[in-house]
Amino acid sequence: MKAFGILNMLKRRKLIVSLSITKLLLSIAYFTSSWNIFNYRNNRVDEIEKCLSVFQSNGSLKSDLKWELSHCKLKIFPQIDSESCLKRRFANNFNNRFFFFGDSTIRIKAMALAKFFNLTLDCKDNCDDFRMVIKMHWDDADSNTTIDYLLNPFFNPYTKLPEGTPIVLFGGAAWFSRPPEHLTFHEDPYFDLLHLPIPVKLEIHKDRLDRLLNHLITFWKIQTIIWILPETMHGNLTQYNEHIDTYIQQSLDVISKYRDNVIVWSSWRMFFDQFENTGRFGTIMRDDLHVKDECQLHGMQPLLNFLCNPVDETLDSDYCCHKSDVFLKEKKKHL
Repeated sequence: MKAFGILNMLKRRKLIVSLSITKLLLSIAYFTSSWNIFNYRNNRVDEIEKCLSVFQSNGSLKSDLKWELSHCKLKIFPQIDSESCLKRRFANNFNNRFFFFGDSTIRIKAMALAKFFNLTLDCKDNCDDFRMVIKMHWDDADSNTTIDYLLNPFFNPYTKLPEGTPIVLFGGAAWFSRPPEHLTFHEDPYFDLLHLPIPVKLEIHKDRLDRLLNHLITFWKIQTIIWILPETMHGNLTQYNEHIDTYIQQSLDVISKYRDNVIVWSSWRMFFDQFENTGRFGTIMRDDLHVKDECQLHGMQPLLNFLCNPVDETLDSDYCCHKSDVFLKEKKKHL
């Protein structure tokens, strides 16, 4: 009996050891599988961010005035691409309807994009003085392209988006950061905060931005929202940069709540210090606030890469926003 008891005890120990080993192996297998999935998803996100971070990353300006990013290469586009990019986007079922709104610094970006695509402006207002133009429109029937701009510097909630818009680009800070006596030539519902002091306007801005983003996402179902980081002011307007810094910080605080929906574009801001130091164009600003025409294309390159590279079959994975990024982004929606 004693020998039988010892035998049973040994069998139990063997079974326990066997079960422990099995459990350990299963745990290792699960951990390995989870690690592979984790790595797979992380790599996937890295690939996606490789495109989106074109807007958000710092970089360096080379001697030929081409912007160089640390994580991927920018394709440098010529002065005008009148058809190829838009038609490729249209052929690949990309929506070419873009809506810009904000202050005059955003208007310049809409105009620069339209100029790059060689679109004709349809302007029913007095287009000799753009300060007085509330709405601007460009279109191209062959590529089903429209670019619309609305002068809405305070993100007034009455904003109505053009039908079928999937891409919204907005921003601006000049009207929030400058005293009311500087901006007195408009009377319109879009300028309802015009006569308020700066601190009050900045406080209202936070609530409006939050409400705006929620509205764009939940009501308008916008696919791509790009908030454009404002440029700092120069010359006599430098004294207002502290208000722009406040505007930027509180904007980023609000945007952090919508980080999965909003892309931050550094715009021409990231070019300023290095670009001006090249001495090629002198100052990049023509009036302490707006970027000069000859400097605009350099600042548009990240946006052009974002729009055009996904439909360029010739680009490899070293380039920002290459074709596979699009498929990865679509797959991420279904995770």
